[in-house]
Amino acid sequence: LEDDLSQMRLVAKGKLSISVPVSWGQQIFTSLVTDFMAKYPHIELNVQLSDEYVNVLEERFDLVLRLANQLEDSALLCQRLASYRRVVCAAPCYLEKHAVPTTTAELSQHPCLTFCRGSNPSIWQLMEGRRTQEFYPQPRLAANNSMLLRDALLAGRGIALIPEFIVADDIRAGRLKPILANLQTKAINLYSLRSLTRQPPYHLQLFHDFLREKLMPVESQGT
Repeated sequence: LEDDLSQMRLVAKGKLSISVPVSWGQQIFTSLVTDFMAKYPHIELNVQLSDEYVNVLEERFDLVLRLANQLEDSALLCQRLASYRRVVCAAPCYLEKHAVPTTTAELSQHPCLTFCRGSNPSIWQLMEGRRTQEFYPQPRLAANNSMLLRDALLAGRGIALIPEFIVADDIRAGRLKPILANLQTKAINLYSLRSLTRQPPYHLQLFHDFLREKLMPVESQGT
């Protein structure tokens, strides 16, 4: 009832429950949420960091953000908010001790640090033009958290395929170096998931519009 009244009066207040990917939340969402709080001081946020599957309806989340190559069809309202590329990289201290791989065949001779969920094997899809190469790494370390993989990268424990937003500062500072630059990597997308069962309350629409404004390129916001 409070949500309905707020929307009728177009008052920027209410409570929102949001599920956010862990590493993206730590690297990107922190500054976004503090900016939103400053702009809308009467909207209360409950933010849960998780990379696991979340049932929007059963767990009563107003909005779920997820990173994926592509989402399966569902009964939820789904919208892509951002697209990030991945980069194959390693620490200079690692590359000083090992030959720098220039092909996926040479990459198979190196210890790899891979992202995985549960026991699902990781597959690295690397593209040269329109040709896609699938590489099945033998992981020295497999983890479901990219920040943990970043720490292992910085310690020189191997090579990783990792979202660029996790390691952009490290690459700029020279702490990590991209390799296999001749190969493109498959993008990873950030999707928002919302219930289709009712009209979103005004404060949820404000938050979603805020994310679109901050994350989406200007030319894509009308699509």
